[in-house]
Amino acid sequence: MKIVRIASLFLFPLLPISCASPVNNIEKTEPQHVVMVIDENLDPNHEVLEGKILASYTLKCKPKKNAMSEGALKGPINEEALLAHFEKLAKESNPSGCEIIDGITPHYTQEQLNFIPLRDRWNEAVKKRDFSQISHVEYLATTSQIIGSSHGMLSVGTIAYKNPHVKFVLVSVAKNEEEANTDDSSIADICPILEAIQAAAELYKKQSIIEAATKIPNDLLIRLKDIAELHHVTLVNKSYGGDPFKIQDTLFSQICGKKSEFTALSNLDRSQADLNRIRNEAQNLTPDSMPFLTLRSAGNESHDIGSFYDYPDCFRNSQRHLLVGSYSLDKRVSRFSNYGDCVDLYNLGTNVITTAPLGFLGIVDGTSFSSPLTVRYITENFDASDPDAKIKKMLMKRRDTKKFLPFPSNLEEVAYDKPPRGLRAGFGWVGNFDSISIPRRIRIKFPHIGNPFFGYHNNL
Repeated sequence: MKIVRIASLFLFPLLPISCASPVNNIEKTEPQHVVMVIDENLDPNHEVLEGKILASYTLKCKPKKNAMSEGALKGPINEEALLAHFEKLAKESNPSGCEIIDGITPHYTQEQLNFIPLRDRWNEAVKKRDFSQISHVEYLATTSQIIGSSHGMLSVGTIAYKNPHVKFVLVSVAKNEEEANTDDSSIADICPILEAIQAAAELYKKQSIIEAATKIPNDLLIRLKDIAELHHVTLVNKSYGGDPFKIQDTLFSQICGKKSEFTALSNLDRSQADLNRIRNEAQNLTPDSMPFLTLRSAGNESHDIGSFYDYPDCFRNSQRHLLVGSYSLDKRVSRFSNYGDCVDLYNLGTNVITTAPLGFLGIVDGTSFSSPLTVRYITENFDASDPDAKIKKMLMKRRDTKKFLPFPSNLEEVAYDKPPRGLRAGFGWVGNFDSISIPRRIRIKFPHIGNPFFGYHNNL
């Protein structure tokens, strides 16, 4: 596309103290933050998470039909048909089509496992900033098969690596193969139904439709809230997902090619998001009603997001929600980062060193890593027993005039400040140095410089 109260599991124990033998040299331990991470391909057995897992879950959802392929929108749409559709959903036990099951079973292909013999040499190269002993073939294959194969371990590792102040509740979002293999021809079929798209967008604004929608329980959000309360979660990190307007962008650029259809689809998407927000407000499921502070990546589309209509996860006045953009090592907003009034603050999001699957280290870019770096900053600087609103207020005071948080105190451990040795710019290097280290002539010659494994976000 998270976390509250102090976990009773981590309150120091009550120790008997007698007057005859006073207790000395007892190390006082602060309560740890409990972070819920919602992302894909999480591996609770990864060494970076050793001793830090409280619970793990897998989120499985049925394939999401394209907005225009749902029954009510296939032909001429009317209020009666849409009301009947919503009334049916209101009676279902899980209208979201999602289930959350206990445990996570990591899946690695044999092709990925074949890279393990390279791991020590690769990690040594990452730590020493010297890839001269890694061939370009090895580099490209590793970044593709290992570094780019698990967004989840990259984001959670940003929080967990050498961080003793945190415990985790993992929610791994399972990929749906049926959805991933959907034929584009089904999307192409919807392009001519411009009138139905426009009619749907207008119907979603009618009072009768709004009232019916508020009766559809947001079962997925309720379940996630229950899990967070069960484990005394204090922070939630949500970096996972895709561009909320990705379907529309694809239709506009590859299939429909008409501005009127693109605009209609965008209006429909926003109407649906507006309806969902009204529903959550009616069911007291707003960010401020959650028992945790949610940190959300702002996205990598280079868009100016100034209101809810630009970005559904814009909650500018919430005390329990932070939208985090990315800045680069030259202390400018990263060229990929979304920006604007909706973005609460910016943190480092380029050349971040983090953990990848199977014990590998990786170098990544994206707001998906600015958000967990901010979670990490909170766990290292604020007490888990502090109220969420207080943490957000204190955090906002630490921004500079550009809304930038300070560089991480251990910058040399968590990021590269220049390209490593042994890699030619533009030939496999995934670091994003903007204008700080790569000459302009090279950046023009190799416009693809930058991490192809950007973080991404969605609307969970």
